[in-house]
Amino acid sequence: MNFSNPVTIASLDAAFREAVARAEKDFQWYAGRTKRHRMLSILVRGLTIVAGILGVILPLTTKGPISIFGLRFDGPAEAGYACLLVAVLVLGLDHVFMISGTWIRYINAMTKIRTIILKAEFEWARMKSSMASDGAAHEQRDKAYELFQRLVLDSRKIIEE
Repeated sequence: MNFSNPVTIASLDAAFREAVARAEKDFQWYAGRTKRHRMLSILVRGLTIVAGILGVILPLTTKGPISIFGLRFDGPAEAGYACLLVAVLVLGLDHVFMISGTWIRYINAMTKIRTIILKAEFEWARMKSSMASDGAAHEQRDKAYELFQRLVLDSRKIIEE
C-alpha cells in the first residue's frame, strides 16, 4: 500500500480501498472455483441417491433376468447389489478426491473473507466518522494502518488455513 505524508482522510480512504481490493481478490479466487466443485458435488450426490434407490427397489419390483445400462444380471438382487456398490464407490471417490469437501471449504473461506471485509468496512466507517479534519487523520493513521493490515493479513490467514 502506498501511504503519503502528510496523511489525509483521502489518502487513508485510498489505502483502505486498496486493502479491500486485496481481500476481494482472495474472495474472487474462491468464487471462480466454486461453481465446478458445486456441480461435481451435486453430481456425486445425485448418482449416490439414484444408485441407492435402485439398489433398494430393484429386488422388490421384478423377477428374472434384468438389464441396466447395458449390463445383464441374472436376477434383481444382483442388480440391486451392483447399484448399491456403485453408490458406495461414488461416495468413496468423493471422499478420496474431496470433491464435496473442497466445495464446502471454498464456501467457508468465502464466507470468512466476506465477513472480515464487512467488519473492516464497519470499523473504517466508524473510524472515518471520528476524523473531523486531515489533522485528525494524521493522528489516527496508526490505528487506520493497523486496520488495513489486519484486513489483508486475516484474508491471507484464511487462505493458508
